[in-house]
Amino acid sequence: MQRSQKDLSQSVQESIFFQLTTVLADFHKPHDVDEFLRIFLTENEQTALSKRLAIARMLHLGGSYEEIKKTLNVSTATIASVAVVLASSGMQKALRKITIDEWADTIATKVTGFFKSK
Repeated sequence: MQRSQKDLSQSVQESIFFQLTTVLADFHKPHDVDEFLRIFLTENEQTALSKRLAIARMLHLGGSYEEIKKTLNVSTATIASVAVVLASSGMQKALRKITIDEWADTIATKVTGFFKSK
């Protein structure tokens, strides 16, 4: 999606961004968010957003720039731009959410495996 050359007023920009964040927050199932994002974002935009979150996760886990570049096929500049916002509140909340979800999946797999072995 191309960005319009015409700027919006600050109040309009804030209002429509608030609409977007409210819609996303109101979805209760990942499938619903997935469906929405696939409709509104191009494949390249989806990939770019996904890669930025993956970069943040890899940096958070101590990944090197070289490892991230190879794994995600991104530039050093992209990694650096994500590194700048890594400590922000919003990014930290996202990383905590990912960590909690991974932990819950691990526990669920172990519990399921335990009951299957009985």
